[in-house]
Amino acid sequence: TPGLTHNANFSNLYYALILLYTISTTDTWGDVMEGCAYGAEGTWIAIPYFIIYMLLVNCFLRYAFIAVILTQFDTSFDPGEDILADLRNKWTTLDPTRTQAVSVNVFVILIRHLEQPV
Repeated sequence: TPGLTHNANFSNLYYALILLYTISTTDTWGDVMEGCAYGAEGTWIAIPYFIIYMLLVNCFLRYAFIAVILTQFDTSFDPGEDILADLRNKWTTLDPTRTQAVSVNVFVILIRHLEQPV
């Protein structure tokens, strides 16, 4: 039968898990499905089983991949946060009455006191 070999079959748990892992990489899963559906001891249940299996496994792997990437973005360091915190601290010292406005001369002083590069 196509797709099923001596080492790629469902004869025992070990071979079944290896085969399910192999087809989860989308490698010859169509051939394995045809072998299970139309082979000597095949059944029509194999077709919906493999289609559902491929959909679920690929969705799981895709979401796991996205979760790893989002976690990396969440834990990555943003140097802009330090610059913004420094700007807030300097602005607070130059605008103690919290008017949220400073003159041009004070703004020039603020820019000169910030860490480089701005």
